[in-house]
Parts: sequence; structure tokens; C-alpha cells
Amino acid sequence: MITQANLQFPLLSNANGLSIFNKKKAPQTSKIQPRIVPVSPKAYKEITTLLNKGWELFIDVKNSEQTTSKKIENINKVQNTVARLLTKKMQEHNCASPQNVKNIHTWIEAMRAEARRLKSLEDYEQRLDTHHIPLSLREQLSQELLNDLLAILDSNLISNRKEEICKDLEAALTESGSSVVAASMIQSLKEEIFPKQFNYQSNPSATFYQQCLSHHFIFDSNANDGDCMFHGFAKHLQIPMLTVRQSLKKFVSENKKLLFSRAYEDGGYENDENDYLKHLSLCGEHATSSEGWGTLRDSAILSRIYQRPVHIYCYYMRDENNQATPIVLNKNWDGSPLPADAEPIYLLFDGSVHYDSLFAYS
Repeated sequence: MITQANLQFPLLSNANGLSIFNKKKAPQTSKIQPRIVPVSPKAYKEITTLLNKGWELFIDVKNSEQTTSKKIENINKVQNTVARLLTKKMQEHNCASPQNVKNIHTWIEAMRAEARRLKSLEDYEQRLDTHHIPLSLREQLSQELLNDLLAILDSNLISNRKEEICKDLEAALTESGSSVVAASMIQSLKEEIFPKQFNYQSNPSATFYQQCLSHHFIFDSNANDGDCMFHGFAKHLQIPMLTVRQSLKKFVSENKKLLFSRAYEDGGYENDENDYLKHLSLCGEHATSSEGWGTLRDSAILSRIYQRPVHIYCYYMRDENNQATPIVLNKNWDGSPLPADAEPIYLLFDGSVHYDSLFAYS
């Protein structure tokens, strides 16, 4: 019988701090039962008991009143612990075949998918809060209109109008009692701000992403405003985009000797100090021309500043097996590798002028 002691979930508790193992209720079994073969009746009973207990824990956490971040943390604990115990149990009963292990991981993926959904929801709510979008707009606008509004507010082209835009939309909703007027206003803003918006679905990157990257990464578009590469770094680092730009400008300004005293192999301006410093002078603020756009050299320097490897994917960079082969920036100034446990920053380059963000599945 599976007990609290041998499941080892000491930190899982509900909103009131009570162990969720103390709840007396009928067990909740998974609708996604993996097929484990061949296996003895005893092994089958032990494995399915463990599966059902794990699923019950997962449902308890999912339906609890914990914060979203706490739910994500506890769901990850459940799925990691259940996966470990299941693997051990199958080894004990000599039924840890590749197919059985694959079936178990398919079952565990249902928990991981929920954790990813909650993380996406948490990030989305944080974006709404960051832009101070009123509750009335969140409740009355459709998901599609809210997404469009967020894209508009992300643009630096309306940085001084963000509060005004939200107030105008609120007033339109109050006066008309319908989101139709608000939808029209949002569409007008989109046409004003994104006259040549990057059309991902018609770009070769779309096919490349679907074929080579969609099983490993979540695609997240960056604003097409001249700051796209820096937006990619900012999202991964979870800091403001301008902080990334300013850190680059400050570091290079203070370390010119380090940068220009030897051949520089990271791309960009072919070691032309004057050209690069001219470009750099535009890097402390929003891009107003192509001279201020992020470069491969900027990515290499930022990788070293923040001690994070950078992987840049592009649709025309593939091997003979049609597998993605990214540019990997993973060296310190002395040529030594960056820390092995540093989480990479993933970017998708469209082969021309635009960078989008990629986030690896956990």
C-alpha cells in the first residue's frame, strides 16, 4: 500500500497548511492510464495504486486554493516524485522496458502540460499587471482583444500613451456597453503601430519551427519595433528591455581595451572600433533606426555579461538530417566555457532582420 512516508511529499499542503494526505475522500484515478506489459498481477496492482495516488495528489494540487506559482511548484514535485517511484517500482518487477517507460512518461506529460499552462497563465497575468490594465478591461474584452492590447502596450512607440489608451478603452466600454467599439479602437491602434507587422505564419521560420523546434520549444513573438533581439534577452532574464540595452552600453564603454585589443571573432563590425562605437551610442535607448538594432556581436557580449549561453536558430541552419543547428555563444572572454548549469537564452532569427523568443519545455 502506498503511504505518505514512502511517497515522500513532505512539502505538499493545501491552502490551510494541512497535509493533503489527511483528506478522506474517494481516490481520483487518472483518465489516462498507461499500458504496462508484461507484468504480474502483484506488480500491476502496486503500479496502478501508485499511479492513482499520484493522480489524486495532482488533482488535489490543481484544485487547491494555492497561488499559481505554488501550484506549479507542487505539480512539478508530484510528477518528479511519481516518475522516480514508478521507475524504481518497474525495475523491482523487471518490467522497465523502453515501451513501458515511454508509456509512463506519456502519462506524466499530462501533469507537465498543466504546469506549463499555469506558468503561461501566471506570466500572462503578470503582463496585465505590468501594463496596469484595469480589471474592467480584463473582464469585458475577449482573450483575442486582450492579446492585441498587450501587443500594443508592449510597443515603445506609444510609451507615453499607455495610460491614456486604457482610459479611452474603459470609457468606450462604459458608454457603449459593448466591446465592439473597443475592438474598433484596438484595430485602429494596431494599424497605426504595426503597419508592417511581422507575419509569422507566412514566414519560412514558421515551417522551420513546426518541423524542427515545436517539440522542444514554445514560440513567443517579440515586438517588431527595432528592439526585438533585446526583447528576447529581457524575456529570458526577466528584466526590462532597456536595462539590457543599457548594460551593454555601459559594459563596452568601460571595457574598450578588452574588446578592441585583439581580433574579435563573434561577428558584427569586423573589429572596426569606430563603427561599433557609433552603433553602441544608440544602444542605451529604444532603436530609432537600423543602426540601433541588435547584432550578433551584441548577443556575444550580453552572453558574457549575464553569464548565459545563447542559442540562435534560423531556418537555413540545418544539418544533413534536416535537424536544427543553432549558433551557440558559450564562451567567456578568456575562451573558457560559461557555467555548465547556466540556462541558455534561445532566439529564433528570421534570416533577415527579426528575432523572436523560444522557451524550452521544462
